[in-house]
Amino acid sequence: MNLAKRDQLIELLQSEVDNTQDTIMEYLRDADDVQKDNEFLESVTNDYKKYHEYILQQKKQQKQHIEMLSNYLDRNLQEADISLEMAKRARWQQNQILGELEKVKTELDKITLPK
Repeated sequence: MNLAKRDQLIELLQSEVDNTQDTIMEYLRDADDVQKDNEFLESVTNDYKKYHEYILQQKKQQKQHIEMLSNYLDRNLQEADISLEMAKRARWQQNQILGELEKVKTELDKITLPK
């Protein structure tokens, strides 16, 4: 599989994950509203809340790992005696990682901040 197709597949899968998370968040809000009128939905609401907490923990771990990787690259770049080309490549990779970190932070805000 060439890189372009792989990247397209990754983007498609990420889009599906995002849509699923958005749908679950909507269900959680809707179930919370309906729960006030129907006590039988309490267990369903609790299930959605558990899933929400799970997603939240996963995103926090993802953020932490990306930050660790970025710090590791930064530390190694400062300590290593490498060529200018290698340093440019490492900085580019670090910028890619920081871009991913921003995505995760945005997703975390989306999950944790009330609408």
